[in-house]
Amino acid sequence: MAFAWIVVLVTAIFFGRVLPRARRSAPHNAFWALSLAMACLAALAYVVAVYAGSAFAFRVYYLLGAMLMAAYMGLGSVWLAWGRRRRPAVRAVTGLVVAVSLIGAVAIFLAPIDASRLRGLAGDPGTGVILASGGAGALWLAATIALNSFGAAALVGVAILSAFRALAARKAGTAADPFALGSAALGNSCIAVGGLLEAAAGSAARLGLPGIFWLVLALGWVAIYWGFELVTRAYAVSARETAEASAPRG
Repeated sequence: MAFAWIVVLVTAIFFGRVLPRARRSAPHNAFWALSLAMACLAALAYVVAVYAGSAFAFRVYYLLGAMLMAAYMGLGSVWLAWGRRRRPAVRAVTGLVVAVSLIGAVAIFLAPIDASRLRGLAGDPGTGVILASGGAGALWLAATIALNSFGAAALVGVAILSAFRALAARKAGTAADPFALGSAALGNSCIAVGGLLEAAAGSAARLGLPGIFWLVLALGWVAIYWGFELVTRAYAVSARETAEASAPRG
């Protein structure tokens, strides 16, 4: 359970760093802040489910953490990469994600619970607690697979694309500070690695390694947060140097 608390701590700090940006800047920060709030609340709900045996808390954990979090993190990446140039298409993707989310949310609260499996929950991701039988079971499972696939592809894909762009700009010498571009490339690489770790955490139980779920998830969040800080500082340095270079000189 210690690693679940680490997830709570890292995502809470991360949320605190992103929230002020969400209030004053582009939509991608709002989606990232929403995703981080989901991740933090999901980990807390999991702890409640373990210690209180609460089926409601487990459903909240599974809804926010297993189904929605990755998709909304991915939406933030899509808005960052294409929100200005492809706004109608990005809005359509956002609407589709929201629609699937609503269907999945209803289904996850209607699907039956395996009470004995819930009572035996102890550090694993809880695979098999919410049954995938019947209409509601099929819907929540399909929604979870679709949303997670989209979220992981968007987060990792945009991070890799951004890293290559930063390296290309550094090689071409088109920026004032090559070190800042190198930091941006490293930061985006960390975000990509973190996204892959989170996807791997979800697969751990299916591979017969349920005990490492929260460890891998915690490592993923640490990598994403570190990457975010590197990218944020790199672009802050680059923007400051660009402003200084373009300032009139007396």
